[in-house]
Amino acid sequence: MNFRSTPTLAKGCKYLLWFTLLSSFQPWQCFAAGFAAELQLKGGAHRMFRQGLDKPVIAINTWSTDTRPHDVSISLSIENIFNRIESGPPQPVSVHLSADGAHLEKKIPLDSGIGYHSVFITLDDGAASITRSIDLGIVWSPYPGVRPNSFFATNASARDGEDLQLLERIGMKVQRGHFAPNVAAKSEKWPRELPFGEAAPLDFASMDKEWEAMRSHGLWVLPIAGNALVGAGVFDRTPLAEKLGAYGPPNDTGRFLRTWETILKHYPEWTTIEFWNEPWTFAWTWADTPGAYRQLQKAWCDMALTINPHYRLLAGSSVPFVRDEIEPFPDCWKGLLQGISNHPYADGVVEKNFRSGDVFRAIDETRLTARDLKLPYAYLTEGGTAYQKARSPNDKEPFNNLENAQKLVQYYVATALAGVFMGNAQWEIGYGPDWTKSNTAFAVLTHFLEDRVPLVDLWPNQELIWGGIFANRKFANRTIRSLPRGSELTARWNVKVPAERRKDRIKVAVMWGLTGQSADWLDTHGELVIRKASDLKAYDMMGESIPRSHGKLILPLSPSPVYITSTHLSVVAMRDRIRSGFIRRLTPINFYAFSLRAPASEKQKLSVRIQNQINRPLKGTMSLHVSGAKEDPSVRFDVGAGKLKEVKLKWPTIPANADNRYPIRLTARIDTKNKRPGESFPALSQYQAIAVARFENRTVHFSGALSDWDGFTPVTVDSAWFAQTKESTERLLNPNLPQNDKDTKRVAAQVYTGYDDDFVYLGAAVHEDQFQCSAGQPFAVPTGNLTTVLPYREGVPNGLHFITECGSVFQFSFGFRDRVPGTRRQLGDPWAWKGAFYDTDYSFVAHASADGDRLVRIWGPDASRRNGYQTEEVPGIGSVPAAKVEITRDETQKLTLYEIAIPRRQLTLFDPAKGRCRFGFLVFNRDALSGGPLGWSDASGVFDYWRSAGSFSPTWKSHVACQTFFGIQNQSRMDTNKRE
Repeated sequence: MNFRSTPTLAKGCKYLLWFTLLSSFQPWQCFAAGFAAELQLKGGAHRMFRQGLDKPVIAINTWSTDTRPHDVSISLSIENIFNRIESGPPQPVSVHLSADGAHLEKKIPLDSGIGYHSVFITLDDGAASITRSIDLGIVWSPYPGVRPNSFFATNASARDGEDLQLLERIGMKVQRGHFAPNVAAKSEKWPRELPFGEAAPLDFASMDKEWEAMRSHGLWVLPIAGNALVGAGVFDRTPLAEKLGAYGPPNDTGRFLRTWETILKHYPEWTTIEFWNEPWTFAWTWADTPGAYRQLQKAWCDMALTINPHYRLLAGSSVPFVRDEIEPFPDCWKGLLQGISNHPYADGVVEKNFRSGDVFRAIDETRLTARDLKLPYAYLTEGGTAYQKARSPNDKEPFNNLENAQKLVQYYVATALAGVFMGNAQWEIGYGPDWTKSNTAFAVLTHFLEDRVPLVDLWPNQELIWGGIFANRKFANRTIRSLPRGSELTARWNVKVPAERRKDRIKVAVMWGLTGQSADWLDTHGELVIRKASDLKAYDMMGESIPRSHGKLILPLSPSPVYITSTHLSVVAMRDRIRSGFIRRLTPINFYAFSLRAPASEKQKLSVRIQNQINRPLKGTMSLHVSGAKEDPSVRFDVGAGKLKEVKLKWPTIPANADNRYPIRLTARIDTKNKRPGESFPALSQYQAIAVARFENRTVHFSGALSDWDGFTPVTVDSAWFAQTKESTERLLNPNLPQNDKDTKRVAAQVYTGYDDDFVYLGAAVHEDQFQCSAGQPFAVPTGNLTTVLPYREGVPNGLHFITECGSVFQFSFGFRDRVPGTRRQLGDPWAWKGAFYDTDYSFVAHASADGDRLVRIWGPDASRRNGYQTEEVPGIGSVPAAKVEITRDETQKLTLYEIAIPRRQLTLFDPAKGRCRFGFLVFNRDALSGGPLGWSDASGVFDYWRSAGSFSPTWKSHVACQTFFGIQNQSRMDTNKRE
């Protein structure tokens, strides 16, 4: 093992993860002590050891640094993943260091059990001391043999040596990658020299060795048939792809097909193949139109199925591309594909936890898309977690943290519970060399879940509590299928189990919680108490046993997953034992207030949405405190287990203020009959700033002046209210995106809303240092010193570059129905909020362009949820007929004013008689808002775990859902709130 400090490119696809991999045995020298030391771990694979087979030994290399002799005492302390000191460390030893600086190595064997271990070694000569640390994982041996249909897959190129051993040790079973031989060519001119349309000669020697090595380590391959053929370092790709640095399309389609025919015949044992990899239009793997891609996909699938009609062929593209560019064109997939794949690179990948739900919803969207296409298979073929922590002397790898270990387990289990056939985390986006915590957690996961299929969703209605029961497929029966969501868990019930494991009777439950007041304040001391614990054993996420306490199992219910096993209980009995457990010491409910629907000085009701996160009904009292008010109103609430409810409190009238922000404190006190310590919940308070938000019944005449909106009360969003440090995952999806290192600048917006008999009016006064939008300009791609201009325009529906990526844009959506009918999760579904949902009926963008100011409708109530902006016309996406839009820029005031009038006949679901509707907006500024757009849902307190792709386009970006209401003033009936 040698010191390395290199920028590492994550193999297989993506995303330059520029970080320094510091091996933890590298010396951290401190010469003031008069002696130095370095550590090295002997044996194992990237510090992973198999219990009973690999013997971990720490080699301590010490020497004098001050030309003096030293008698040094060496003591060890070992901690587990939760920083608890383990008992029985090796006894201290002493060494004598000579004055000449000669190195002395002392080997100390470790005898720790299953789990993750941090070893701290202190060296002390009586005058000074130094401490070194190293970590390792000790895990059960993986199940031997290949499993082509294992759930546990990774996106990783062919590996050898210690890397290959690591994959085997942690129980990885399938490698997805560009597994194709190079063209046997020495000349860089081979694409022009070889016969047109004929198969290229191939060199299988190295690939055959890799294939043999993989299988000998228990791994199978999921090959990608994609990227143009390559030989002698040259791709056989189109001239345009060459200019743009894209990996395709192939320049000679016939040669590409015939060569792949040769590859498939050479490896007849392959059963599942993924065609291409993320063919984003004119992006990093596909320099052509979606139509050209569909032609190649159809031709390749026709060829492959001629060779083997039983192939399982997958579309190698993310779900948004499938929905946009494949699903509407059945000729390219029907009767050809058996499944689709997805890469759920939502923002949660790089965040501290998955609380936001965006990654889980992207995973759920995978299976729902396959279902809608009536295809039997949904795969993840990339993804993972990449949360970074700052370096410290004892935590030298920024990704080697507890959070990534937690998230990796959650990621795979949630994938299984969504009904996806195969999970996938990319090498070094979830696990890998020096990710010891994640590696250990993953090895424990595969030990418990390999060859066991998901049978039960334990908490389908509890949005922030997750868990399932896994067991041999022989336990899948009609009773199991009839359980809530049982029919959605059947994807793997037909996967054959190796003969030696067919008698397996162990059932395994895995669960965790993401409860808490916010993503920054998750509960870490929550517990599930199972009072009747006979025939139940429990383990933490690193495989350490959790003992019973007085006959009960007291299990952590926190972001760290736990496992529960049973040999003799039936699946249903095990489910009932767990679900009836007593949940305590966590945040049982979450709540937020809607906006006011009338001026703060008027009598009205304030609506509060409450969600119960636990497994029993909760009753209590909700009270409201408003700064400056003379009373604190309260109301009783009663919320069923896992249910969502709206309650209304009297609003204590106060004088209106100029900024339309009213700080409030909501406090929930939950009734309790049990006075035992820890079994009642403390009062829960939520602080929030609410605003008056309503559509005024007034006509607006546009002049380009802010005075057009005199008399209206706007709502405000301000970048100063939000942290602007969120790392984006855009480069996970498209590594060719330019870096944005510009300083963050403040942006604020006041948004005005109104209507009359003919129009709905919107005004947005955006205070931004710069206003620019590239919409309508020629689409130009810079590559090195060359800029290539394509025959498309930026930010127009049949052009390229989605409009919200073009600069200053005002985007807004309306929701009149609870869900978009016929797509994704509907109300009444157990995963109505936990899974993927679409909740807005209309979505628009307003922006300047080279063709003048534009108002574009992207989604309508009866239209598809396609995104457009990928060179092709999409029905339903385009300018709004008879709409008015004026965008005025005042450079002196640094103010941009959007004024919009939408004909009511173009917004037919807008109904003043309803008294309210859901409305949300996003303010974009490419140069200033490094953390993403300013969103009204974020500012108005909507649950932070409702981040979804179903409120605003494009569907490859998630935002907090459009789940707050604006009132609609109705003069004919007086204001609804005033009447109440």
